[in-house]
Amino acid sequence: MHLDADQLLKLSLDLLEADELPAVQAHLASCPECRSKLAQWDGDVKLLGSLRVSGDPIPMPRRRAVWIIESPFLRAAAVLIIVIGIGSLSVSSTLRPPAHVIPDTVAVRPLPDSVLHAVIDGTEVRLF
Repeated sequence: MHLDADQLLKLSLDLLEADELPAVQAHLASCPECRSKLAQWDGDVKLLGSLRVSGDPIPMPRRRAVWIIESPFLRAAAVLIIVIGIGSLSVSSTLRPPAHVIPDTVAVRPLPDSVLHAVIDGTEVRLF
C-alpha cells in the first residue's frame, strides 16, 4: 500500500499529524515510488512558495447593479414607479364596491302558509 496524495502534501507542508508521522516515515524508508512522489510534491510546494505577485492586482469590473443604484436619475425613477404603483392600488381599492353587503338585522319566523319567512333590512322574504 502506498501513501495517498493528501498524506504526501501534508508531509511536504509540515502539516502531518504527529501520530501519523512515524508510519509515513517508515513507509518512505522502504518505498522508492512514494519517495519519488514526495520529491515531486516538495518541488511543487517550493515553486509555489517562490512565486511573488508583481504590480497591482487586476481590478474587477463594477457590477451593473451598483451602477444603477448610484445613478440619481434611475433612483428617482424607481421611487416614482413605486409611489405610482402604491397610489393606484389604494385608489382602485377605494373605488371598488364592497364584495358583499351584510345586513344589519335579520328576523326569521315561520308562518303557516310558508316554509320560511324572513325580514332582511325591512324587506320581507318568503320561501315556500
